[in-house]
Amino acid sequence: MNISKILLTTLLFSSIPKATLHAQTFSNTQLLLETAICQGCDFNGANLRGIKLGERNANLQGINLSAADLSQADLEDANLVEADLSNSILVGTSFKNANLSGANLSGAHIRGVNFEGAILTNAILKNATLFLISLENSQLENADLSGAYLKNAYLEGANLQGASLIETNLRNALLIGVNLIGANLTQADLRAAKFRNANLIRANLSGAKMRAVSMAFANLSESNLSGANLERAELADANLENADLSGSNLEGANLSRANLRGANLTNVQWEDAFLFETDLCGAILPDGDRGECPETP
Repeated sequence: MNISKILLTTLLFSSIPKATLHAQTFSNTQLLLETAICQGCDFNGANLRGIKLGERNANLQGINLSAADLSQADLEDANLVEADLSNSILVGTSFKNANLSGANLSGAHIRGVNFEGAILTNAILKNATLFLISLENSQLENADLSGAYLKNAYLEGANLQGASLIETNLRNALLIGVNLIGANLTQADLRAAKFRNANLIRANLSGAKMRAVSMAFANLSESNLSGANLERAELADANLENADLSGSNLEGANLSRANLRGANLTNVQWEDAFLFETDLCGAILPDGDRGECPETP
């Protein structure tokens, strides 16, 4: 090991009491710095601030980084499949293009982190706090983000198909063009979030807070929006065919040119809603009547 690596190893553990510095941990650190390979290694609670493993094809599959401090670390392109990052500190960390499939980030403090292009399929981010992050074009298929804090998050082009977002805070988040097919957003906070051109086929948005949400041109066919608050929502040109909107609040919402064919609008509140050229063919209207269909020539 050269002098720079020795110094970095020393710095990484300088803030940890000597009694906790086990030989195995120190050996793992040497291995990590020299080879960028440390599968299944144990760094529980370790100080790994500023470690640089980017562009080294680091193989850290199954590594234990629970409660570790990885602030300012460079883990771009790293293999972190099924890694344990629960309750870790991730401030200014870069996971760009990293593979975090099945990784556990539950309870992690995540601030200013770059997940651009990262693979987070089946990852667990339950109750994680994510500030000022980029998840642009990331893969979050079937990920568990329930209870996570994602206010103002940037998720444009992300794949969240089948993801769990129950009670997740996505207020003011940017979700343009995201894939949320079959995702569960029950009771989620989506106020003022932007879903333009998003795919939410068969998504569950029951009871969601969606005041002033932007969903123009979004595909919400067969989705469940029962009991959702869509007051002043932007739904122009949206596809809501066969969607369940029963008991929802659509007061002041813009539904111009929206497709509501076959939708369930039972007990919907839609005072002052804008219904210019809205297609209500076969829809169950708030008064119990069926929406008229245009006559076939």
